[in-house]
Amino acid sequence: MTAGYYLILFFCYSIALLPLPARKALASLVAFFLGYIVRYRHGVIRRNLEHALPAMERRERSALQRRIYRHLGDQFLEVISQLHITRKNIARYCTVTNPEVLARYYAEGKNIVAVLGHHGNWELASIALSHFGPHQAVAIYKPLSSHISDRLFHKIRCRLGLQLVTMKDTMRHFTSKHERPHLTIFAGDQSPMKSEIQHWCRFLNQDTPVYLGAEKIARKYDIPVLFVEMIQVKRFCYKLTLHKVTDHPKEEPTFAITNHHTRMLEEAIMRQPELWLWSHKRWKHSPEHAHSQV
Repeated sequence: MTAGYYLILFFCYSIALLPLPARKALASLVAFFLGYIVRYRHGVIRRNLEHALPAMERRERSALQRRIYRHLGDQFLEVISQLHITRKNIARYCTVTNPEVLARYYAEGKNIVAVLGHHGNWELASIALSHFGPHQAVAIYKPLSSHISDRLFHKIRCRLGLQLVTMKDTMRHFTSKHERPHLTIFAGDQSPMKSEIQHWCRFLNQDTPVYLGAEKIARKYDIPVLFVEMIQVKRFCYKLTLHKVTDHPKEEPTFAITNHHTRMLEEAIMRQPELWLWSHKRWKHSPEHAHSQV
């Protein structure tokens, strides 16, 4: 197991150290392999696009699907490249347009719940929030089933001070003492298990089950909530913009926080649709008598 991990780590480091043009070329090869050779989840992506964007012409959806595969190839290389990211060069790959938002909350001694989606490069977004903000950044995550993959991603994610907390330890994290205010990152577009569904939103033209973890934590501890929008400036380069969801979660109606950040994510996806994870089986469940709750 250890030998396999170090072999893969050596391989990834070798790629991460390549010049950027070489990594872009390699990403294009990966995209071609995914889209035209193995046709990775081709049917899932096509169906998701048809249901989410029914007004789009078939030719436009086909073109979008090609851009989606290109982004998947880029993202594969971007994640590997994060092994080479340092505090000196991270701004080449990602910046925060309004870090003063984080500074204000920090000066007030406030923790933050930050919600993002699988849009752009969420791994890079978490690292950037850790670097550019004064808070201790913490990402809530679900360990991978492969020990080698989980160990590798742990190394990639924690390079610049980001801390990881498993989903089962979320409450322990929020009840523990911390040396400084923390910013806790939640993924807002994961698909809950059928037995865990408590709320449905209208998302991308479909009734969609959503997790309520971020909202429940924010309401319980009255922590301000931000939505993190990731915008691609060019290949291998992004910027983050922080949008306020609420400063007073306890005053919000039930489900309002979740509905709000879900709408924000949908708007971000519509601006750059190729960046979202369309290969994910997001709509595995459907309500028998669904009605819009957004």
